[in-house]
Amino acid sequence: MIKYDKFHFAAPPRTGSTYFIKCASICDLGDAQKSVLHQPPSMEWDGYLVSLVRHPYDFLCSYYLSLKGGATGVYCVDVLCNYARTANDVDEFIALYLRYCPGEVGRIFNRYRATTVLRLEDFSWNVIEFFESLGIKYSIAMRVNDITPQNVRKGLVHIENKSQKKQVVFAERDICDRYEYY
Repeated sequence: MIKYDKFHFAAPPRTGSTYFIKCASICDLGDAQKSVLHQPPSMEWDGYLVSLVRHPYDFLCSYYLSLKGGATGVYCVDVLCNYARTANDVDEFIALYLRYCPGEVGRIFNRYRATTVLRLEDFSWNVIEFFESLGIKYSIAMRVNDITPQNVRKGLVHIENKSQKKQVVFAERDICDRYEYY
């Protein structure tokens, strides 16, 4: 969890967290130490926390392609590592997820217990609105439009498996309903 003056920030990997940190930095909200950004708050913590969410299917694809089973060091996220390590490709990874831990993506997102959740699919306008709510001038908040997405998995392409995507949406129906993912 990263501490800013007006809020704290933590998000699962592969949700746009590095992008958000860059946005906060160029809007003069402070620079952050990335080493703790994926750590959810402790159960006793009750401060104002901002987090990010991403379509569960896209999260799983990105997780596999970018980390390929590598551990993040965050227990609630690393529950997917063994499935990614044993899978030969994204489709097999998602099939293992659907068989052994459906609903886990929602549980990962829910562990962050955020006060405000921003959807990756709605960047940059939702970040601008959030920064404005903190008192950042519109002209300064608009600087986020100058930033390109960070940590994008370059050169790694996955063709969407529509059938699996529907299965993931069904397995993650609570989080999908909450954040309007279909």
